[in-house]
Amino acid sequence: MHTCIGMPMIWGVRGEVIPSLLRLAVDVGRTGEVTIACVNDVVPHDRARNVIVTQVAKTTASHLMFVDADNTIPFGGFGKLVESMEKTEAIVVSGQYHRRGHPYTPVWSMTKDGDMYTADSRGVEEIHYSGLGCALINFKWCLEHLGPPGDWWEEGSNPWFLNQNQESEDTFFCRRVREAGGKIYGDGRVRCGHLAGVVIVDDSNADDLRRVSKEKIDEAD
Repeated sequence: MHTCIGMPMIWGVRGEVIPSLLRLAVDVGRTGEVTIACVNDVVPHDRARNVIVTQVAKTTASHLMFVDADNTIPFGGFGKLVESMEKTEAIVVSGQYHRRGHPYTPVWSMTKDGDMYTADSRGVEEIHYSGLGCALINFKWCLEHLGPPGDWWEEGSNPWFLNQNQESEDTFFCRRVREAGGKIYGDGRVRCGHLAGVVIVDDSNADDLRRVSKEKIDEAD
């Protein structure tokens, strides 16, 4: 298995997450060959992700492990994502983490009757959309079904990621995967952190942060 770790470094990497990133590299290395693709100061996020997948397409990598520069990944989490991908035949498997601002909700989503709602689980569940801060992607499948990646600033290109209207770049990508027949799963065993200022938002503090944030909003009103 040849996996490329892809990291869009919009504002560099904070020291709080470096130990997690080093452990992730070791974790990925246990499964086979490792390549690392990073872009620095390429904005916005959709452009940064498109640059990364364009780089990965020039390698022999069969899988892409997206990790954002402000996420912490638990050691052993990568192996769980691989296990879930093999069992479910999913094209994307995401760990779970919370948004780093109000309302600090999980980044998985489902849709029903045209409405999107937050999803969470401690197990392995099919989902419709996810943030890509800790996401294992079957890159070979994406090349075959989405086509060679390009970027939105190139005329006639094929962006895999695009911020448009009310749709974020990760939602755009997940929608394209699902429209092409791929499945997206969330692995709730992989509980990640999300750096917000000097605090890493995770399961231990998300509820309290949500409560305090709501109180401040209510006071302002």
